[in-house]
Amino acid sequence: YAAARAMEDLAARVNRIIANVDDLTRQMTALQDQLRRAPANAADSAAAPPRQVLAELDVTLKELKQFKDSVLARPLPGLGYRQYPRLREEVQTVSGMISRPMMPPTAGELLRSTELGGETQQAQVRLDAIIQTHVVRINDLLKGTPHVLIQAPARTFVP
Repeated sequence: YAAARAMEDLAARVNRIIANVDDLTRQMTALQDQLRRAPANAADSAAAPPRQVLAELDVTLKELKQFKDSVLARPLPGLGYRQYPRLREEVQTVSGMISRPMMPPTAGELLRSTELGGETQQAQVRLDAIIQTHVVRINDLLKGTPHVLIQAPARTFVP
């Protein structure tokens, strides 16, 4: 029961990381569209040139997409059988194995659940680094009018 609950908590944590990536992606895509539609002469003289902000947005969006597609979740659900599982799918699989009725988890399942806890922590650290490196820079370039809201990091998972 304890192992199943720990996997449930881990799955929730992975889903929060993915939701945070999706939220940042939506906000930055909307900001990118807004800046591209803005007339060139309407730019605030105190703000960074839109080209600089657009370039930073482009780099950040590409990094978030690569992070999500290569680490967090399979990019195309319809072609999932052709791709190796990502963090979300691994957690779901191990959670299902541990939660099966009338069987205690095996040593291998417990080991993999601990490893997945570490991989989830690494994913959170990577997301935090993207936020601190790129998203904070975008907000700084926009001079006092941050357009990308950053959620507080989730509490640390201890396996």
